[in-house]
Amino acid sequence: MEMLRFNDFIFESFDSKPYSLKRKEVDLEGTTDFGAKTKSGYLDILISFERNSGVKGDAYSVDFAIDDDFFVMTATNEPFKILATVVESMKQFILLYREEFGENPPAFVISTNKDTETDTEYNRHRVYIRMVERFAGKIGYKLTDTYEDTLNKQMMIVLKRK
Repeated sequence: MEMLRFNDFIFESFDSKPYSLKRKEVDLEGTTDFGAKTKSGYLDILISFERNSGVKGDAYSVDFAIDDDFFVMTATNEPFKILATVVESMKQFILLYREEFGENPPAFVISTNKDTETDTEYNRHRVYIRMVERFAGKIGYKLTDTYEDTLNKQMMIVLKRK
């Protein structure tokens, strides 16, 4: 049996089928939420897109929580299926936005917490970068920036419309 290289493993893992999504709230000028349940029904997933105007221009922050906790993705034993669900929600959000405004949202910002005590959050940031590299072009976006928000102890990933 041939061992997969890390990048191949990551890319293969992102091919997971997403959970079924339901729109919970739609406000394209504010916050739009999608929800999903794991197959067992044990975990609730909430994915939010919040419009922000800031130094980097108009963008939608992408946040997701499992059972109201933003820090447990790896503890679920289903991180790639959850990430596939986040990507699917982005596709659905883009369609909603396009129906309303005739174009894709200008940008998305994805953040991960930076934990100086462990390397865990930085590893998560690297996984998100891989996810973005894999899917951004397919949904009409490109990775334009990654930076550290030292005030909030977060690593930021910026995707802009092509």
